[in-house]
Amino acid sequence: GWCLKLSSLTLGSNTKSIASNTFIACDSLCALTILSTDCEIYDDANTLPENTTIICYENSTADLYAKKYERKVLYIKIGDVDLDSNVSVMDATTIQRHLAQTAPISDDQMRLADVDKDNDVSVMDATKIQRFVAQIIPEL
Repeated sequence: GWCLKLSSLTLGSNTKSIASNTFIACDSLCALTILSTDCEIYDDANTLPENTTIICYENSTADLYAKKYERKVLYIKIGDVDLDSNVSVMDATTIQRHLAQTAPISDDQMRLADVDKDNDVSVMDATKIQRFVAQIIPEL
């Protein structure tokens, strides 16, 4: 199979469904990020490999699947631009690299990067993340 050595994968917000056999023989898949909040996941314990950590939005269909089948789940939060389920200085760096045009980010990452919610990803968003990480502000 195509996924014997696949260790991580991100499915975008436009992902509509995951079929029962999508991840057959993907036992090395350690982390699956699902950016869609309403992705229909075939309702069976074997749809996603048992040892795969599901990274998703809280209360999404992926979260419901993870809870139902007792899978490890990590939540995506605003400011988590690098999608590691942790808001850190690396997220601010990801924004800065995007602004410097050295490492573009996806539309999904752009939504997470716009922490000041002004519909524009700017150095102000990176600064706000840095202030949050330094505990200068209590929340994003």
